[in-house]
Amino acid sequence: MSKSTKVVLSIAATILIALPICYQAYINKLFIYDEGYYFIQAYELGEHGNFFIDFDPSVKLRNTKPYLFSALQTVLGKTIGWNEWALRLPTIASAVALIWMIFLFIQKTFKDTLWALCASTLLLVFPYYVYPHMAFTGDHDVPLIFFTTAFIFSFYLFLIATDSKEKNKYIRYACVAATASILTKGWMILFFLPFCLVFLFLYKKQKALFTNRTLWVSVLLSVAALALWYLGREYVNPGYLDTVWKYEIGRYNDGVHKIHPEWKYYWLMLYFKQVQYWLLAFFVVLYMLLFDTRIIYRSFLYYIFTLLIGFLVLLSFSKVKLMWYDAPVLPLLAIMLGAGIAYGIKYLSAYVFKKNAWGVFILYTLVYSFFYIQIFNRNFPRVLSEEYGEFIMNKHIGEEYTIVHTKYNPHLLFYDQLADESGNGGRVIQTMYSIYQPQQKILICEPLVLLDINRKYTYVVLDSTQFCKLIQIKNQR
Repeated sequence: MSKSTKVVLSIAATILIALPICYQAYINKLFIYDEGYYFIQAYELGEHGNFFIDFDPSVKLRNTKPYLFSALQTVLGKTIGWNEWALRLPTIASAVALIWMIFLFIQKTFKDTLWALCASTLLLVFPYYVYPHMAFTGDHDVPLIFFTTAFIFSFYLFLIATDSKEKNKYIRYACVAATASILTKGWMILFFLPFCLVFLFLYKKQKALFTNRTLWVSVLLSVAALALWYLGREYVNPGYLDTVWKYEIGRYNDGVHKIHPEWKYYWLMLYFKQVQYWLLAFFVVLYMLLFDTRIIYRSFLYYIFTLLIGFLVLLSFSKVKLMWYDAPVLPLLAIMLGAGIAYGIKYLSAYVFKKNAWGVFILYTLVYSFFYIQIFNRNFPRVLSEEYGEFIMNKHIGEEYTIVHTKYNPHLLFYDQLADESGNGGRVIQTMYSIYQPQQKILICEPLVLLDINRKYTYVVLDSTQFCKLIQIKNQR
């Protein structure tokens, strides 16, 4: 295959990967919580120079995450304008890059293009990959799992490297990936380290690692980068480290509050929400691990399997569990299950279709296409107040009205700012329990606010959407 053909195919593949992700980013307005928080953070940094802010006046320093990801959003906001794309493009780019990284790692390390193709494409169609908080929304999680996966790959390449230059290179890669992971979304990568150390001893590389000058120089630089952030912010915002302990470590030891504290939560989510029927391929993987000694990459599968299970076991002891916290295992599951699917395809090709590999590949492509197309049809449940964005950007542009909501709402603040920048001004934002005057126009998207207005005022409805009403006050009851 010529170089130009490879370039064309690579561009086409990238477009196919990005298309359903970008489509979901296009049709979905911002989600109410984290996306809005990160926008406000990036906007305040880019436009007002406010590097450290409190997102919720009642909870100081609520967002404890470092700013590596927000810095990218800030650059895009200053470059292409403060909109959904500025917020989401870093996540979309990370999602596409992660799929490519899985493909290239398997293809180059094990020379198995079919497995590389199955594993990388499988991640894209997982029910939980193109989903809120994941591949198309402006959250930290996909950039995080890009770096954790890069660390896992780099550490394995160190384990199997025989040349000292190669070892040093992969040590540097692993340290950079681990540092970037922490500076993206905290200390999640620590859950993998104990199981990486197990394989360090199994491969008898502990001396090669711990006596390596490159390791200690890389670790020193990583510690310096992390100290610059954490101690620097503690200096500027006294109490930051205590808040990190409370809202990050505290989520594990119940220092904050309990959410889904039952131990089995993540295991059930994998089956019912995140991976679903693709887990069936795990039975093939078990056969490969237990019985087929001809497979040259069995040791890598054991490595991935151990890290996957170990991570989930440790995470399952947390008292606060949310569905995106186990996102770092999704690439590992795609690699393992993709190996099982590729193994099944090879078996069918050899024994059922009489080595007609193209026939099996075409059959797989047709089946895969069904799941690929389904990504475009996904709909996601929304919090009612998230319809503010749809109303503000598309209805009664230029009119003066008051938006009344129940509490701090970053989604609302994002679209209010975005509307101002597009020339659609005239809105005032108030929290509920204010006093309203006759003829005053009020936008309400939350049932609790409407209930309070119904008790106190008579009004006429000027316009409405599924959840929002623009009303005009007539009289006080």
